[in-house]
Amino acid sequence: MTLLPPTLAQQKHIDKQLPSNPEMRKQDIRAIQEWLSKQPHLPDHMDNSRLERFLYGCKNSVEKCKLILERYYSVRTSLSEFFTVRDPLSRDIQDCCDAIDYFVLPSLTDEGYRVTVLRMRDTDPEKFSIQAIARRILMVLDIRLKEEACLSNIMIIDLQFHIHNGGGEELYIYMNKNILPNEWGGRAGTLRELNGN
Repeated sequence: MTLLPPTLAQQKHIDKQLPSNPEMRKQDIRAIQEWLSKQPHLPDHMDNSRLERFLYGCKNSVEKCKLILERYYSVRTSLSEFFTVRDPLSRDIQDCCDAIDYFVLPSLTDEGYRVTVLRMRDTDPEKFSIQAIARRILMVLDIRLKEEACLSNIMIIDLQFHIHNGGGEELYIYMNKNILPNEWGGRAGTLRELNGN
């Protein structure tokens, strides 16, 4: 998955939303590491760069970050069936890939948000399982958490029954059309190409 970094204009907008204070961030990371070490049900240590991405996603709020970390690890215990079998080449995930487009657009919105698209190509329920869709989405989210910090996310779910229908014009009020797939009037590549990345 090749995600383009923010442009200078996008980075300026991001920095306005979330000013960077390296010394404060180090203190916050230390506080979260200390908190983690006292939580017996959570990992007692996490890589600082990964913690920094969690903190960034929580708009530099240490308390919100603790809550998100708690939920992030707790759901892996309570719903382990979605997190234990994670082979992207397994038959059910491959069937899911054949029936459903799920991808992250390479470019950010002007505000610095990532856009993810979920679109059903084949609505035959025999062709995929909801569990496989959930596992695929969660695998991609985990990769993104490891690779990039992002100010926010927009999820487009194209179910082809009036949530989003048509050439994409209704999306232009929410984001620059150039970051959208070609079929929706953008320049990011075709739906098929983007799903293959």
